[in-house]
This record gives sequence, structure tokens and C-alpha cells, in this order.
Amino acid sequence: MGADRELAKDVIQSLFLGLWERRNRLQEVQHWRAYLKKALERDLIRAFTKQQQNQPIEETPLKDTASPSYESLLIQKERGKETVKDLQKALNRLPEQEKQVLKMRFQEGLSYDEIAASTGKSKQTVYNQIHSAIKRLKDVLLCLLLIQNLF
Repeated sequence: MGADRELAKDVIQSLFLGLWERRNRLQEVQHWRAYLKKALERDLIRAFTKQQQNQPIEETPLKDTASPSYESLLIQKERGKETVKDLQKALNRLPEQEKQVLKMRFQEGLSYDEIAASTGKSKQTVYNQIHSAIKRLKDVLLCLLLIQNLF
């Protein structure tokens, strides 16, 4: 956990150093909080992913992989519950229209054409809304994952 905190501190420092070095070339930003938040989010995701890729794969004996312990099964079950809660939080943050098309597509199993017909929207609008909703869910879940790993 301490390494994750240090990584976060390094990313923040690097972000501000980069902004300082590019200050003369940067355009004026009207919404600086959103700009900084998005820049930090991107840098954290990039650094965290890079860190995960650089970690060596631990070798485990075959007996451990053959039958997981009761503790590890309980941990997996608990993580699954946390993931479902995180997904529910992320879904609750979506606009109502995006929730509706996601439900129609993935819970009811409707095709894009069927969704478009029942909502009165074009097929392209349905595609765009589903894509946007999935992107938002991914961003929120990645942020939650990063936050959990930092603290």
C-alpha cells in the first residue's frame, strides 16, 4: 500500500512539473479543476497500469492452484460483492437515458434496432448512448480501483 501512495505522489509531482515546463505553450484553461482532475486521472491510470505490467509473476506451487483454500474463496466472494457494489454505484451515476438503453440491451437482450424502435431514437444515437455509458462505467470503476489500491 505504501508503494501505491508513493506512486500517487510521484504522479502528482510529475503532473505539476510537466505543466510548469509547458506553461508557455499551454492554452488558457477556463475550467482548471476539471482539467487537472482529468489530467491526474489519466496519469494515474497510465502509471498504475505500467506498474502492474512491470511486476513479476509470482510462482506458486501446483498444489496451491489445484485447490484454493477456504480463506481465498471467502476473499474472492467478498471481492465479488465489493465489485457488484462498485458497479451499482457507477450505474447510479449514469444519466437516466443511458441507464435505460443499457438495461434494454444487456438485461432485456434487445438489439440496437429494437431499442431504437422502442425509444424513437436513431440506431446511431442508441450506439452512442451505450458506448458513452460503458465508457463512463469503465472510468468510474477504474477510479474506484485506483482509490482502493491507494488506501
